[in-house]
Amino acid sequence: MAKLGLFIKDGDPNVTSLTKKLIGQITSQGHKVVLTREQAELMRLKKYAASGMKEFNDVEFIVSVGGDGTMLRSARMFSQFGLPILGINLGRRGFLTEIQISHLPKALPKILKGDYHVDERMMLEVIIKRFGKTIFTTGALNDIVIGKNGLARIIRLKAYINEKPITTYAGDGLIISTPTGSTGHNLSAGGPIIDASLSAFVLTSICPLTMANRPVILAGNEALIVTVLEVPKGMDGVLTADGQQVISIKPDDEIFIKKSPYTTRFIRMKDYNFFNVLKEKLGWGEE
Repeated sequence: MAKLGLFIKDGDPNVTSLTKKLIGQITSQGHKVVLTREQAELMRLKKYAASGMKEFNDVEFIVSVGGDGTMLRSARMFSQFGLPILGINLGRRGFLTEIQISHLPKALPKILKGDYHVDERMMLEVIIKRFGKTIFTTGALNDIVIGKNGLARIIRLKAYINEKPITTYAGDGLIISTPTGSTGHNLSAGGPIIDASLSAFVLTSICPLTMANRPVILAGNEALIVTVLEVPKGMDGVLTADGQQVISIKPDDEIFIKKSPYTTRFIRMKDYNFFNVLKEKLGWGEE
């Protein structure tokens, strides 16, 4: 008998209904299921609620039900436990997810026997300091975006690598992306696609004032500091992690970004080929 963690997309009645059926399938095979207390209460399934986050130390793996957004939340929440995550896709593109919900009963016995591959991804650690005091810290699997809450005005930032200044950015903002996130916001802003197996991150300016601000790829062991020089009058500076966590930033704030000590471990049912995924999801064709 195994104990599985379950994490779902919030606020979607269809996902809730499917998840309840999924729990029935898992428990009917003699396995246990545990949910975060908040999600168990939302679904009125309190008997499956974890007593605390430490209870997830005892689970075999996490089943993430939703789409890429749910996978990103799962990564930030459970990476600290080193747990592999199986992504069930109920979303659209599904870059990060692995299987459809109907495939889980067949896949579950294989996974519990260890018959799967682990696709390990680097994450970022972010600390924001104001007047030398830490005001916010988080992790990110996809990216950190530093910008502002309006259009047609410029935010100014200064970047340092290993405490040495490299350049000043003036424009709509700056994306700091992992290889996993390189196919997202980074790509739409003109940044490069980076092989997901690499330990690296890329700095990509958003609508830069000068075309000299080209994307820069850094080794995963380098430390980045971004200082907020100027925020447009009447606007708020903002930092977002994975497009989900948002915090206001102000001039003179210092943002420290480096490789996280944690990684995200995805469960793959077969050898993962990053470029095959690009062909499928981005429509790359053969000549």
